[in-house]
Amino acid sequence: MDKLVFMDMLNEKLFEHERIFKLNSATLHNNKIVKIILIAEAHAYDKYLNDELMQKMENIVREILPDIFDFEIIYRKTYTEEKYVLKSILDFVYTEYPTIFSFFQTAKIDIEIKGSVISADIYVEKYIYDFCIANEVGNAIKTHLESCFMEEAEVRLIKTPNKTEITIGRQDYEEEIPIKVIDISITAQLLGPVGNRPRYISEVKGGEVESMTLCGVVTKLKKLSYKRRNKEAFFYVFTLNDTTSVIDVKFFPRNKKADEVGELLSEGDKLVIQGSLTYDNYTNSIVMYANKIARCEINYDSIDTKPVYKKEKDRYITVAPKQYLNEEQKSLFADISKESNAVFYGKSYVVFDLETTGTGNYDKITEIGAIKIVDGEFTEIFHTLVNPEMPIPEEVFKLTGINYDMVKDAPKFGDVVADFYKFTRGSILVAQNASFDMGFLDRMGKKEHYLFDNTVVDTMVLAKQKLSLNNYKLKTICKALNVELNNAHRAMSDAIATAHVFKKLMLMNNK
Repeated sequence: MDKLVFMDMLNEKLFEHERIFKLNSATLHNNKIVKIILIAEAHAYDKYLNDELMQKMENIVREILPDIFDFEIIYRKTYTEEKYVLKSILDFVYTEYPTIFSFFQTAKIDIEIKGSVISADIYVEKYIYDFCIANEVGNAIKTHLESCFMEEAEVRLIKTPNKTEITIGRQDYEEEIPIKVIDISITAQLLGPVGNRPRYISEVKGGEVESMTLCGVVTKLKKLSYKRRNKEAFFYVFTLNDTTSVIDVKFFPRNKKADEVGELLSEGDKLVIQGSLTYDNYTNSIVMYANKIARCEINYDSIDTKPVYKKEKDRYITVAPKQYLNEEQKSLFADISKESNAVFYGKSYVVFDLETTGTGNYDKITEIGAIKIVDGEFTEIFHTLVNPEMPIPEEVFKLTGINYDMVKDAPKFGDVVADFYKFTRGSILVAQNASFDMGFLDRMGKKEHYLFDNTVVDTMVLAKQKLSLNNYKLKTICKALNVELNNAHRAMSDAIATAHVFKKLMLMNNK
C-alpha cells in the first residue's frame, strides 16, 4: 500500500490534534507480521501520545490492513536538528551505498532547516557525483529524510573537482572504519538484479537491517511446505557461508519465476543474495529473508578477516562520567596504607555491571553502571540506560524493573560504547560473574569496532577462593561480607556493591 494512501486512510479517522504522525516504514516480517514505524515531532509526541490514542491507532490500523496480517506499531520521536539530519544521511549512505560511504564521510555537507523544509547541499567529487546521478542517490536521500523527519526535504548534489580538499565542519561523527566487501563476479542473475558488493557476514549479522547483500556457499538446503491462504505453498531454508561466518537464509517464492528459482537451488551453490536481516523467533537468531538471488564466483583472496578497531576518543560525546560525591564512600579505602596495600595504589579499577534483555547471543544491553577506583578511592561513576532496539521480556522486567518505556528514548549502545571505552582505558575491569558481562561487552563492542582488551578480575572467582558459601551470587556474597546491596539487579547499585565486595576480598587476599 502506498504511504500517502495509508496516511490518508489513517488521518480520516483521527481528530485534528491527533494527526501528529508520519509513516516511516511498513515492512513484513516472518511472512505474517507487518512492522509499522510511525514518527512524530518530539513536542507533539510528549503532549498527545497516550494509551488512549495508541489504542485508537491499533483499532484503525486493524481496519486498514487485511485480516491475514498481524501487526506491530512502533512510535518514535523526531528531533529536527542539523546534527541528527547529518547523521541520518551518513547512516543511510552507509547502509544503502557502502562503496561510496567513505567519500560522503569526508564530503562537505551543509544542512539548513527553514520552517517545514530541510535543505541539504552535498559537495561530492566529480566521479562520485556521476555515480550519484546515475543511481539517483540524491532522490533516495530525499526520500529517506522525509521518512525520518516531519519536514519535506530538498537535496542538492554539488559537483566539485576530483581530489579537492574540503574542510569538514563536524567533530562528533565516528572515524572511518573501512567497510569490508567481498570481490565477486556474477555469473547468472536468477531473481534480481543483485548488487555485486556483498558485505562480510561476520560484520552484519548482529542486528536487524532492512536491506543487505551477502554471498557464500549454500549448505543444509531444505524445501519445506506451509499453508498460504488455505493452499499449500513452499519455501526454502539454507545456510550461507562466506568463510567469515555463516547465516541462515529463508526464501519464500511469491510468483512463478521465484518458484522456478527455488527449484534450481542446490547444495554447494555459490550465491549472492539481497534481502533483509531479521530476528527469527523460530531459530532465536538473525536470519536473512532473501528477495534477490544470483549465482556468482567468489574471490576468496579478497576476504581479510583481520579486525580493525577504533581508538579512544579525545572527549566524551554522549555520556560523560560524573564525580563521585558520596563522602562516606569516597574514603572507603582510607584505612589502607600505601606501604602495606600496594594492590590498590598506583592502579585504576573500573567495577561495572550490565543489565540485559536476556542471556542469549542475540540479547542486548539495557543499562551500564560503573565506578572507577584510582589509588584506592572512588573517583567517578558512569551510568546510562541503553535502548536495546528490541522488546524486554516480562520476566526480565520483573527481575530488573527495566521496561521498554524506560529505555525507548535512551541512547543506543552504538552511541555510548565510545564513551564507556574511554572510561575504561588504562583500568582493570572488575565484575561479578565477569564472563557474563564481558561476553556482552566483547560481542557488542566488536560489532561497533571497539576492543575491550583490559585485564579482568571476577569477584565471584575471588569469593570462591576465600569464602565457603552455599552459592556465590552477589546477594549471598554481600550478606557474608556484611556489604549493603540496595536495589539489586540495577546496574549502578550492583556495581557499587561489587566494589565493596572487591575491596574486602582483596584485603583478605593480602593479609
